[in-house]
Amino acid sequence: MVVSRSTQTESRSRMKALSTLLLLILAAAAYGQATDTVKQKTVVRVDTVTRIIYMAADTPAEFPGGTSGMTKFFRKNFKWKQPHNIVVGKVFVEFWVDTTGKIVDEHIERGLCPSCDKEALRLVKIMPDWKPATHMGKPVKARQLVPVPFTL
Repeated sequence: MVVSRSTQTESRSRMKALSTLLLLILAAAAYGQATDTVKQKTVVRVDTVTRIIYMAADTPAEFPGGTSGMTKFFRKNFKWKQPHNIVVGKVFVEFWVDTTGKIVDEHIERGLCPSCDKEALRLVKIMPDWKPATHMGKPVKARQLVPVPFTL
């Protein structure tokens, strides 16, 4: 069987076009899977009732007044007196905002010095109630990690 040169060229160009089309389809499928967002949930405790906490709520918990309100709160209520040595940095305090907006289970996630850690916990404990996180329109318990700055 004799195949002309033009038929071979057409065949190659069709193969290239099909390969390119297949590659585009696979890329689109992979991109579609990568951008799919699924809410993650994890079981925290199993008591008499299983508590489910959403790690990615629709709207996160929020301090009254947002980030700027929290900064003003820290400035107004900060009572830490610096010891003899100079300490500069942040204390990271982790806590949960429950469905009513109350702060519970607060603890130091990453400390700076004992007096700084004590002051950061004191500040978090006197914070006003937060606006709770919501998932599908209902308030849910959410974890928060707040840096408390210590500067000169």
